[in-house]
Amino acid sequence: MENLTAANSTEDHTVGNTTETTANGYGFFFDPAWQLALTVEFYFRYVIIAAGIFGTAANGLVLYALIV
Repeated sequence: MENLTAANSTEDHTVGNTTETTANGYGFFFDPAWQLALTVEFYFRYVIIAAGIFGTAANGLVLYALIV
């Protein structure tokens, strides 16, 4: 029983080049810096998709103008 309590009380997490000690093992999910990074990554993916769709449509209009 002692090993289970010790394993769940404090854990070391290595994220990138840093080691973070958290009380419950999931502290980095509640860190504001991580939340900001995850939010930026989420929106960045959709910005890239939107730019690709817009660029494809713009190139299609240019090709249409050249043909006509």
